[in-house]
Amino acid sequence: RNGVILKSTNAGDNWINIQSGFSAGDWFCIFFTDNNTGYAVSPFPQYMIKTTNSGTNWNVIYNNPDHFLVFADFPSHDTGYAVGGADNSSVILKT
Repeated sequence: RNGVILKSTNAGDNWINIQSGFSAGDWFCIFFTDNNTGYAVSPFPQYMIKTTNSGTNWNVIYNNPDHFLVFADFPSHDTGYAVGGADNSSVILKT
């Protein structure tokens, strides 16, 4: 809550709090494509954020108040998908 993301550098034995810089209620999904590049989505507010330095800093790459996002997947560095909803309908995003 409150924009906190937990990070482990030893396979989950220990965790540290990372402040994302965004006051999201909850981060629903965090997905990393490599050790440095990761994405997180939050439905409230409607954010997708990205890090390129292992979660130290995050930047908004998608913010649309009409779409809440609950899941993201990046099968490659160049292709990513996010799913959620918008006013009683579903939304699928692709980059």
